[in-house]
Amino acid sequence: MAATPEDPAWVSRWADFDRDFHTAIAAACGVARLAQDIARYQLLHHAINIISTTVPVLQRALRE
Repeated sequence: MAATPEDPAWVSRWADFDRDFHTAIAAACGVARLAQDIARYQLLHHAINIISTTVPVLQRALRE
């Protein structure tokens, strides 16, 4: 991710990664309630990532 911020699909790829990351957490956590909450908010969270996340915000997050 850090090597290709000029790619037009960068934010979308990050949002996909973030969704997959949270899906993995839900699958591995062993806590049914947490897994349910992650699943419930996954679509909303993905949409917010696509709509409101910008390349500069992601670059700053990668630096941190």
